[in-house]
Amino acid sequence: MSRVHIITDSTAHFPDPTLPDRLGVTVVPQSIQFGRQTYREGVDISAEEFFRRLPHYGALRRFIRRPPIPSANCTPRNSAE
Repeated sequence: MSRVHIITDSTAHFPDPTLPDRLGVTVVPQSIQFGRQTYREGVDISAEEFFRRLPHYGALRRFIRRPPIPSANCTPRNSAE
C-alpha cells in the first residue's frame, strides 16, 4: 500500500510549532516581498518581524507564488519510514 506525505506552505500556521514534525508534515516557507527585499517566512523573517514591518509598507505588496515543488525535494526525512 502506498503512503501519503502531506506538504504545505508556511501559511498553514500550525497552532503548535512542533506539530508538523510530530505528524511528519513538510512545511515549505512562503516567500514574502517587502519593497525590493524577499524573505522566506519562518526562515529569513519571523511572524513578529513581519507584523512589525507591515505598517511601514501600508499593505503587503505581494506573496511570491512558488512553482510546483519537484517530489524529489520533498521526500520524508527518513526514507525508511
